[in-house]
Amino acid sequence: SSPAARAGMRGTKRTENGFIEIGDIIIKVEDHRIDTEADLFEALEDFKPGDRIKITVNRVDVAAPNTRELKLKEVVLVTELKGSSDAVQPKPYGPNK
Repeated sequence: SSPAARAGMRGTKRTENGFIEIGDIIIKVEDHRIDTEADLFEALEDFKPGDRIKITVNRVDVAAPNTRELKLKEVVLVTELKGSSDAVQPKPYGPNK
């Protein structure tokens, strides 16, 4: 399992009934506010693999049956960053490849 899963982070998934279950929405990494995907990548630039960081997420709280309203609650998780061992290596380009 991934470090995020071990920290308790929940991903978005489709249920057996075909409904979409919304996962955690990252809103902060340490003191960096996250509004966009670019914000997330920028915040992660301050850390390296092996660092333990605090991630704040909005999590869908259990909604009452037969309602269309979702209630969110803030949850703070701590996880260890992992390096990507699957990084794609650039392929040579041109006649001298």
